Amino acid sequence: PDCDVIEYFGLQVGLNTTRANWCCDVKVSYRVFECDLTLSPPRLMKVQLAGLGIKGALPDNIGNLKRLTVLNVSHNLLTGALPTSLFELPLLTYLDLDANAFSGTISEKIGDLGNLVKLQMYKNKFTSTLPPALGKLMKLQIFDMSNNNLVGTLPLALNNLTQLQELY
Repeated sequence: PDCDVIEYFGLQVGLNTTRANWCCDVKVSYRVFECDLTLSPPRLMKVQLAGLGIKGALPDNIGNLKRLTVLNVSHNLLTGALPTSLFELPLLTYLDLDANAFSGTISEKIGDLGNLVKLQMYKNKFTSTLPPALGKLMKLQIFDMSNNNLVGTLPLALNNLTQLQELY
């Protein structure tokens, strides 16, 4: 399943990512796919593809990357709602979706990302209110949802975030 996601993003940034040339640990400029090669088969741990002009939506199968700890697709041209499977990444610590055109609401399932330390989603087109489930992100230190189309007040559950250092 990791290969599918690598192919999806890799084709958009001009990397040779055919299954015959499995691209774990491909590092070209800021384009990074980093894998845990101790596992068989190797599993994708980091996707860092900021500022590369990637278009379209996040793939629905992103949630298959169960070893993913870092997802940074900031400063691209990504659109649409966040796939529900995004919130099924148990090891994710860093999620950066800044400066795209993501839209829709933030799912209550975001509270399932219990290892998140940094959550940056500013400058998108998210609407509605922030879900109270954000209060479950007990390790969260940095949270930025500024420059969206959100309404209402901050959920009281954010008071549970004792590790939170920066809130935008």
